[in-house]
Amino acid sequence: MNKIRICLLLSILPIFLFSQQHIGGKPYSFDTRLEEIPITTIPELDHAAIRKTDAQYPGRRFAAPVSIDAGLQNAGQWTTLPNGDRLWRLALQAPQALGLATFFDAFYLPKGATLYMYNADKTHWKGGYTSANNNESNRFWTGFTPSNTTILEYYEPAEVSGQGQLHIHRVDQIYDQEQYRSGEVAMMFGFGTADACNININCPEADAWQNEKQGVCRIIVVVAEGTGYCTGSLINNTEEDGTPYILSAFHCQDGFTPLWDMYRFDFNFESPDCDNPNQEPAYTSVLGSQLRAGRQENDFILLEIIEDLPANESFYFNGWNRETGVPDSTVLIHHARGDIQKFSKDHEQANIIPNSINWNNDVTTPPGHHLELILDIGTFEPGSSGGPFLNQDRQIVAQLHGGNPECTDSEAWGGRLALSWDGGGSASTRLSDWLDPLGTGVMSQDGQFFPMGSNNISGKVHNAEVQGIGNVKLYLYQDDQIIDSVTTATDGTYMFENLVLSNDYEIGLQKGGSADNGVSVIDLVRLQRHITTVELLPAPWGIIGANVSGDNSISVLDVVKIRRIILTVQDQFEDVPNWQFLPASFAFPNPADPIENNLPTRFAVGDFTQDIVNLNFIGVKSGDVNGDAELD
Repeated sequence: MNKIRICLLLSILPIFLFSQQHIGGKPYSFDTRLEEIPITTIPELDHAAIRKTDAQYPGRRFAAPVSIDAGLQNAGQWTTLPNGDRLWRLALQAPQALGLATFFDAFYLPKGATLYMYNADKTHWKGGYTSANNNESNRFWTGFTPSNTTILEYYEPAEVSGQGQLHIHRVDQIYDQEQYRSGEVAMMFGFGTADACNININCPEADAWQNEKQGVCRIIVVVAEGTGYCTGSLINNTEEDGTPYILSAFHCQDGFTPLWDMYRFDFNFESPDCDNPNQEPAYTSVLGSQLRAGRQENDFILLEIIEDLPANESFYFNGWNRETGVPDSTVLIHHARGDIQKFSKDHEQANIIPNSINWNNDVTTPPGHHLELILDIGTFEPGSSGGPFLNQDRQIVAQLHGGNPECTDSEAWGGRLALSWDGGGSASTRLSDWLDPLGTGVMSQDGQFFPMGSNNISGKVHNAEVQGIGNVKLYLYQDDQIIDSVTTATDGTYMFENLVLSNDYEIGLQKGGSADNGVSVIDLVRLQRHITTVELLPAPWGIIGANVSGDNSISVLDVVKIRRIILTVQDQFEDVPNWQFLPASFAFPNPADPIENNLPTRFAVGDFTQDIVNLNFIGVKSGDVNGDAELD
């Protein structure tokens, strides 16, 4: 008997998120008065085509592209600055759009040049992008801005005048589905949108899977028809050479025209603990891939990332098992609706679906090609597609195709790696050529970290809004002695390298600078409103920043000490350091009163038996109650 199941089809959708490598900062125009630039209205969407596509693939699309011709030579406005540097700005508007993304078919930034993208009211911006973002294809995109207007700003130093190349050939517009299909509510995607019955990857249920999660990524799928989310995993090969293969689901791009070199892979997109965070957490992105193999019948696709993985981080390449049996228990790691990483598990033995399956995208997969899980923990949703099924030995045995997602007893179906191994009988339709390049014939391969044996501790120092803090000095202690020190880059990242495993380490942090950085009369007003209970400071970070007296309470004494800094009576706080730091995962005994006890100044690294990544810290500038201190 044939069965019909819901295929978690690619959802073409809005994406409001960090983009790939950038240096942060703000566009030049934010701090300088410049003349207004004219707005270029881009073509409207083809409404008839949208209705036709959405009728054929209901619920699959949230954004659609239009073609434009706009670049440095034929659009926008150039401004020559007093020192001879130049600024190019272009404002694009689609009156009915809910968000816009620009795609470049010519992209080259000379050294010293920067590119930013922001909305009209300057509340959301991305960048700055630099020569580090150049690539062989000369193609690029920066994600969506949540507005019907987006402004691009390109800064070019005089010494490289005329060397930059920027040309936009496509703009994706997020459209209101209600205009086209009355009665249907558009599903939301991205940070904070997953159903509450999903389980975060750092909840206790997933404690034993902290290595494997570091190989699972959210994929931003870019097709000619729009953009969407899926999930994938780095997967090891028998040569163990760190080739960055990503295993995901074929249906993520089935029926569309994939642009693999524009796919983006977001790693470590997760909550620091079990709770859903209020702010979108930082993550690591790499851009671009090429197709190695794929087959609709097995619903697998194997991509190879073409950009080098960041050298300052360690990535876990998950193992695999191609035996024809079924797992005794199975874990699914995924990004439901493109949200932070989630965890699901079936405690029981999986089943092989004996029948063919008719999916809701008019695809039928053959009998015996899928595993069935009945999830005891968590669930899955659109965007989870391609997430790895990991057996009790922590090896991939399938990737999620679809099923019946519910908050209890979700039925998840995944394409079996055992049958994808030989697939369609050619290198382009099977996994064996890529995952066993040595031709060993082995039935399984364990996972491992790359780079191997690097023994690194790395992470990021940022503020409560997850903005990187530069020039922070981190000291590594062993037996109360400083054995190493590093300084954060402008984006807040750091790394201690080539350490001895199993040693007990501690980290302390310090940042210099002027005590009046971020300290103003506004902070005094906010502090006084807190003391009089008119408006309480946000806990915990606002309260920590306000306690400059170091007496574990907020009082008039703090007002006096901040006033002395503002009036330059003193040039440093006497009782607290210039900046105060805590691990991002720090558990306050009483979050409502985080200063009731003295805060630690050194922090144990923990069980250092392998590379530690994402050991992040949050920094608070003393006296900066409203959080406007400079971060470099």
